[in-house]
Amino acid sequence: MNIPPAYKVTSTILALISEIDSLRLYGKGNNLSKHVTITIRRNSLLRSSLYSARIEGNQLSELTLHEDNADTETLEITNIIKALEYLESSQILCIDHLFIKKIHTTIGNNIFPEKGMYRTEMSGIFNAADNVVYMPPPPTQMNGLLDELFKYVNSRSDFPLITAFVAHLIFEKIHPFLDGNGRVGRVLIPAVLKSKNFIVEFPVTLEEYLDTHRAQYYDVLSQGLQNVESYLEFMLRAYLEQMKKTIEKLELQSNKPAVIQELTARQEKLYTIVREHTVVSLNFIARRFLKVPERTLRNDISKLIEKGLVAKVRNTKGVEYRISE
Repeated sequence: MNIPPAYKVTSTILALISEIDSLRLYGKGNNLSKHVTITIRRNSLLRSSLYSARIEGNQLSELTLHEDNADTETLEITNIIKALEYLESSQILCIDHLFIKKIHTTIGNNIFPEKGMYRTEMSGIFNAADNVVYMPPPPTQMNGLLDELFKYVNSRSDFPLITAFVAHLIFEKIHPFLDGNGRVGRVLIPAVLKSKNFIVEFPVTLEEYLDTHRAQYYDVLSQGLQNVESYLEFMLRAYLEQMKKTIEKLELQSNKPAVIQELTARQEKLYTIVREHTVVSLNFIARRFLKVPERTLRNDISKLIEKGLVAKVRNTKGVEYRISE
């Protein structure tokens, strides 16, 4: 395995990078960052984590996730959130074995026992039909290959996005862990960008695009070493499309009252349901969130009441809710 693999910076790749840089400047010049509240950034971390887990088959959504639950699907998402929070709060000077094992330990906490440990056996990658589609290098070669990867990542780079995406590709091909390689590899992308001081003033949930284009994502990853240019074009286009989507959301969000901007996706949906009806009961709300525990909905309603958006109404039917006047 050549690290980095041979590739050409095509005119298409240059055009995509140029457009991404233009949107970075647009975001800064239009002060989009002032609309990125703590809640919006938190929601973005949640969405990145949610979609990264969904790529691996997790079925939870923004409306059904409750972070206090302790089931495996919830832990998969909350662990990725913690890994991304670690990135945000840390100064990433270099990417090395210690860093990768730290991310894997965080992502695998209470999920798989070998967290933070490189595999010591052969491990194949299987498709839906349970057929081997790729055999990663044996454990005896992994440390050397990872050393080469880290050397490449930590060297000077004219195109941080290319370095981050190539690093993701190579990491997935090395496949150093028995489980969690996809999740760790996707966290590696923003980690490399941060180490290169590649700053975007607003959140970019790349994982959402990768999930909604999952088949194509797996295909370009599978053929990545043979056709690096196609892989890079796909990843750059994914990043660009998510930038556009985020800018559109932030521009729409900027027209909403500040108190609405601070709501989670489920809380805003719940608020909309109450607003569209004169008076609603908890049972009425629960029928629209069948996979969400009642205690979670009660907690969301309490948040809306605290913010002065919703008020309790007591009558012969019991407690109901309406929009605050």
